[in-house]
Amino acid sequence: MIKNVLIIDDSIEIQILLRFLLESKGYHVDCSSNGEEALKRLGIDEVLPDLILLDLQMPVMDGLSFLNIKKKNLMLKNIPVVLMSGEDDLQITGQARNVNDVLQKPFSIKAIVQAVEHNFKLH
Repeated sequence: MIKNVLIIDDSIEIQILLRFLLESKGYHVDCSSNGEEALKRLGIDEVLPDLILLDLQMPVMDGLSFLNIKKKNLMLKNIPVVLMSGEDDLQITGQARNVNDVLQKPFSIKAIVQAVEHNFKLH
């Protein structure tokens, strides 16, 4: 069974890199550029993602705002999230409750693959 990953990041370059990397590992990947766009997608998609890779800082709707809405939605609240942050401040990432993992940008390819595979083993 193919696992579905949703990447939510405002950087097109990161979307392309992560899509290429994860698709080469056999995952199905969709991308959104901010939290609002992702919530719209999740509201109409028939198949929900098995994992979300979420950027912390984005325009329109940031990662923390997305997480606050996600945790109140019965359909979405149990989808594991890996938070991706360029912030060096652990207080900011510490505010992000209900995340399964935090990756510090810039991250290595090995770190991304390990985080994705680890979260799929847990769920």
